[in-house]
Amino acid sequence: MNNSRRNFIKLGIICASTPLVALANDIFVEQERVLSFLNIHTREYLEVAYWQNSSYNQEALNKINYILRDWKKNNPPH
Repeated sequence: MNNSRRNFIKLGIICASTPLVALANDIFVEQERVLSFLNIHTREYLEVAYWQNSSYNQEALNKINYILRDWKKNNPPH
């Protein structure tokens, strides 16, 4: 009897939390993700949304790649 009560409680917790997890996943997928950089050597600043509309923003990734370049040789990272 004690074991079935535990299983019932576990099932209730799982059922109660499932919609919240699904809702949280939808919120985070649609949310814009932003990064900020300050290159202390060149004094360049970048704030860019690298994730929009559930996918990566390639133009933003290119800008991030540029600001993370080797500032001495002006070469982008590999």
